[in-house]
Amino acid sequence: MNKLLPTLLAASLLSISGFAQQNIPSADELSALQNNINNSVIIATPKSPSTNAYQRIMSGCDSITTTYASNNGLAGAMFDVIADSNLTINGMYTNLSVASGVFEIYYKPGTFIGFEQNSSAWTLLGSNSIISNGVDVPTLVPIPFSINMNAGDTIAFYISNTTGGSSGLKYTNSTISTGALYVTNGALRIYIGKGVTYPFGSGSIFSDRVWNGTLNYCTTTTGMNHLQEQTISVVPNPSVGNVQFSFGDKNISKFKLFSPEGKLIRDEKIFGSNFTLERNNLSNGVYFYQLTDDNNNHHTGKLIFE
Repeated sequence: MNKLLPTLLAASLLSISGFAQQNIPSADELSALQNNINNSVIIATPKSPSTNAYQRIMSGCDSITTTYASNNGLAGAMFDVIADSNLTINGMYTNLSVASGVFEIYYKPGTFIGFEQNSSAWTLLGSNSIISNGVDVPTLVPIPFSINMNAGDTIAFYISNTTGGSSGLKYTNSTISTGALYVTNGALRIYIGKGVTYPFGSGSIFSDRVWNGTLNYCTTTTGMNHLQEQTISVVPNPSVGNVQFSFGDKNISKFKLFSPEGKLIRDEKIFGSNFTLERNNLSNGVYFYQLTDDNNNHHTGKLIFE
């Protein structure tokens, strides 16, 4: 009978969660089904904290990535981030099982530690259905949000599949403890978190887990002249096709579009108070744009193509 237990648990996981995976259920998923939080899985060594390799081609906008080398998973994960600059976090990619499901993102000011099961401390940023791009590759989380942080601020994220209690998100076991620094790039830091079943650890919580993913952000650059945002309209956003920019009384003369990695992919001159960005072959994902007027004032923002 004992020999049949892993097989039965794996079958139950696929049936109960509604988030059918094409890979073997992870150790945390199996343990969560047994309501066993003794955290007795084999620990693997993550990469050391290191400088993010993305080039900062676009002034003020960048991304930071932990890892996409998963060896475990659960429904969700919680982790802390600390800002070293004034910035706005405005997008997320993560590592998902080979399947689809409904995900939610929550956040709270300050650390998540001590608030894992306190749902009233968290704010829901949004919910959306996601189709995974595959295990260990980035998948966009199509939930628009914008979180402003001053240098020194700490916030926590909780991202979780809602379809079932114990599967959907992939992450990596850590040999360093929850709350320790995992990666920094001089503007933003991401810390070791926990695996958390949905909702809010009602089943199991696993310490020392590295959330797999990427956070997009834009910094507030001292000395940069910014256009008044209320005079600029960008619709639709998110978009499945072309995007219409309207500038009001602002004399916008240049438009640039950047990939999440900061690579310049569009550079166009603008004439008049309106501009249509044609999607053409742009793939799904988060992009950053920069508008410049005749006086060299700038406006930066985020576009999402679905």
